[in-house]
Amino acid sequence: KATYGASRIVAVGGSYGGMLAAWFRQKYPTAVVGAIAASAPIWGFPLLDATMDGSAVAIARSFGSQGGSPDSCRRNLLGAWPFLAAIGDTESGRGYLADAMGLCSEPSSGWHLAATIQNVFFDLAEANYPFESTYVTSAVGQGQYPLPAWPVRAACADLGDDVVAIDGNVSAVNFTARLDNLSVSVDWDSLVAADLQGYQSSPTLARLLAGVARAWAVWCNVTGTLSCLDPVAGACATGRRRLLSLEEEPAATTCAADSYAGGSWTPLCCNDNLNLVNYIAQGLGRDALFWPPNIDKNATLADVIGPDGVQTPGCAAPLGLAGYPATADAWSHWMVDEFGDRADVYQAPSNILFSNGLLDPWSAAGVYADPAPTLPAAYAGPMLQNLSATLHALILDQGAHHLDLFFLDDDDPQCARDARPFES
Repeated sequence: KATYGASRIVAVGGSYGGMLAAWFRQKYPTAVVGAIAASAPIWGFPLLDATMDGSAVAIARSFGSQGGSPDSCRRNLLGAWPFLAAIGDTESGRGYLADAMGLCSEPSSGWHLAATIQNVFFDLAEANYPFESTYVTSAVGQGQYPLPAWPVRAACADLGDDVVAIDGNVSAVNFTARLDNLSVSVDWDSLVAADLQGYQSSPTLARLLAGVARAWAVWCNVTGTLSCLDPVAGACATGRRRLLSLEEEPAATTCAADSYAGGSWTPLCCNDNLNLVNYIAQGLGRDALFWPPNIDKNATLADVIGPDGVQTPGCAAPLGLAGYPATADAWSHWMVDEFGDRADVYQAPSNILFSNGLLDPWSAAGVYADPAPTLPAAYAGPMLQNLSATLHALILDQGAHHLDLFFLDDDDPQCARDARPFES
């Protein structure tokens, strides 16, 4: 103020910073005249009716025509997972998968191999920018190694042909994947039938598996130095926090010490009981990309994270830090009490612009005037939704994680070019 006088200040932030920008305007309306909250998942808390597979739906957009990839890519991937599971049930099948996919060793099972590959899709979608970028790889990946422009399109590069046919009810997760004369049928999380006669001699299957491996390598071999891909879960650095399989106990909170590889996130998350649940489920039929489902059929949020009101031990404070809460609340009551629920957003001070890119997994927990941007169908509504006269939701149909806050780029999609005048 001594230098610039009574300047008008706008809070700007992306991701968690976007959450802070919106909340800062709400809590201190005399300190800033407005806020731009980009990719701010403030509606991702359990008490705010967050959809558990919302992020999976958003990820699936990138792997189809909404993200500039052929829809056959998503269909081929959906069909590949049951084939991996069925073939990997035998020792000879696991050896075949290792050879066909260029693995460093045989996978422990086809099921775990499928889960390990799917584990990187969150990060690829979050980083699905129209230019090379180290933004996400440096934060949660292997370091300052750039992903290619439109990395999901790169992942789909060898999966664009109509290789797999899907019959049945995908939305109910009861379908059959067919390839040449081979077929695998699934019902929710179970293989119910498989005809794999002569699979080792199918060039189409070999081509599909090689394409899946190359899609996986876009993230896992971002360094370009690997001669093979390690099927051991966790060998490929990723920030994706997920429930790996039905065989594991669901995590009650995303703030566990192993939820992020060090850094400041775990202390912050544990201190605030900041438990976002929009990405904890996948393969439930709405995304048409992931399989098998990673929660029980008809499971409720309480089934996954525990009943509301139950307190669990808090995070163990790392060396050098003190003051962590003694207990953890998977339902994040404090966050909602402090910053409000969905209805409270409409009562917030004016001049907050919430922007979300629909290719970003976090967009599932963004703020909108209606739920249309979070649904599986292609969004056909307006770019600007008005929650009130001065509260707005800006929707970038080709945007990844807060793309609108990046520097201008010649390859920006039209939605990014159109968004910035609103924000300025």
